[in-house]
Amino acid sequence: MIPKEKIEEIREKSDIVALVSEYLQLKKRGKNFLALCPFHSEKTPSFTVSQDKQIFHCFGCGEGGNVFAFLMKMEKLDFVEAVELAGEKSGIHIEKSKGSGEFKDYKDKIFNLLELACKFYETELEKDSGAPAREYIEKRQIKSAKKFRLGFAEDSFSSLINHLLSKGAKEKEIEAAGLIIPRQEKSGYYDRFRNRLMFPIFDIRGRIIGFSGRALGNNEPKYMNSPDTVVFNKGECLFAMNFAKEDIKKSKYAILAEGNIDVVSCHEAGFKNTVAPLGTALTTSQANILARFCETVVLAFDSDPAGLSAMERAYEILSETKITTRVLDLAGFKDPDEFIKAKGASAFLDQLKKSAPALEYKIKRILSRFNLFEPEAKSRAAHETATLLSKEKDKIIQREYIKLASILLRVDENILLAEVNKNYNNFSSRAQRKVTSKPPDKIFEAEKNLLRLAIESEEIFNKVKESISPDELTNQDVKEIFIKLIECYGQDIFSVLEKESQKKLIREALLDDSVPESINEIANDYINAIKGHHIKNQIEEIRKELTKEEKLGNFDAVKKLHSEYSNLSEILRAKTR
Repeated sequence: MIPKEKIEEIREKSDIVALVSEYLQLKKRGKNFLALCPFHSEKTPSFTVSQDKQIFHCFGCGEGGNVFAFLMKMEKLDFVEAVELAGEKSGIHIEKSKGSGEFKDYKDKIFNLLELACKFYETELEKDSGAPAREYIEKRQIKSAKKFRLGFAEDSFSSLINHLLSKGAKEKEIEAAGLIIPRQEKSGYYDRFRNRLMFPIFDIRGRIIGFSGRALGNNEPKYMNSPDTVVFNKGECLFAMNFAKEDIKKSKYAILAEGNIDVVSCHEAGFKNTVAPLGTALTTSQANILARFCETVVLAFDSDPAGLSAMERAYEILSETKITTRVLDLAGFKDPDEFIKAKGASAFLDQLKKSAPALEYKIKRILSRFNLFEPEAKSRAAHETATLLSKEKDKIIQREYIKLASILLRVDENILLAEVNKNYNNFSSRAQRKVTSKPPDKIFEAEKNLLRLAIESEEIFNKVKESISPDELTNQDVKEIFIKLIECYGQDIFSVLEKESQKKLIREALLDDSVPESINEIANDYINAIKGHHIKNQIEEIRKELTKEEKLGNFDAVKKLHSEYSNLSEILRAKTR
């Protein structure tokens, strides 16, 4: 275990804003920083980071905590791993403890095996047997094989497994790393990748998490990826993101290509903000990764029908984020690699500058499928275009594309607008449900805000402690937090709370960056509101008791209750004057 003093030292030395900035685009808003949440899909930033409090909280999904909590969630680490990584980033060395966790040790073995495999493939590339792979690299004019750590898996069923076994690895661990496959008809294993040019897949920290192998013969499939493992899920990472992330952040846009070699060619041509999905259609997780680093994505998929369809699907996924999507015209070339080899980096840059908004591209794709000189076909094209445009939430953008589509269709703009509105109304009536919003609980807000003031000011804390008893608080979480505050004031409040609901409540309160002009005055208002509410509840209970006792004819009890009722009513009037 890591000593508590060391954990506290790392927590105090870590700057949560600097750390989160490695993963997200933060924008200053008042005293805090905002970003799109990496833990759920959203278009309006609700992920808030406080430099003063050294915490983060998403007001959309409720995730939050300190630097360790962020790293645990972001990197899928356990607590010890998160402390170690935060220490590494802060320049604080931690001795690796032998009992730091079996799962962590297991993952480390997988990472080590993948690194050993990569070095093996790199060595094989340089041998005589690696000639086919070197010829392919030369044919494709790849000059950065060492940067991307390309290698060669020879056409053998046992070369890698034998090498790893000689290094002390166990078969089950090699299988868990996705490098070998069990034989079906007899015992033993065989190498997963054979006669392939090997592209290591890195996580965002630069660790090898899997491989993508390009067939050098007639093997199928053309590209083979590692299976999902404890360290790799192909739908949750992007090829070359470790190399591209800083350039994406600087340029504020990413180029999304379809294949590994397209990415390599783009990087060699100076477009180091290029990444690719791993042989699959773009996923929501991959779109969210891009949204963390940039504002615009230029789609540069292959120009064949499969590539064009994949581009449309990618646009639909990206449109669920705040990303602006554009489409690169490859001017008749098959893919970015072929374009760059034929025309050069300067021409590719010109095409990037001329890339079209994805919605314009989609409209033109729809219209290209119809003979617009035939009235029936024109009508079907108009209906399909209207359906597409009815889904656009930004009315200004929608209206501009209605103008464009009406020109391309050669139909009256108002007719197309009416069709769009008809589609929108039909969609809205199906999708919407009448919801009555519950007004905010003013007493709960007062309790939460008073907690915030008490945590931030010892003077206010003492005033609250003297003025309010826990029983006067209506919210159970607030009540329990208040009791903990009395017991442990001065300690880190998050370290003494166990319930996540209570930590969430405190984060939301502390990240309110509004500054009251007089905290003493506002604290008094909150105290009076809370006590007044408590008295009203007491009065209501007395009313019920009075009714009951009057029916029973207990006049002594009635007299006593009337007296209590009068006293409480006078106190309440005094508090509301």
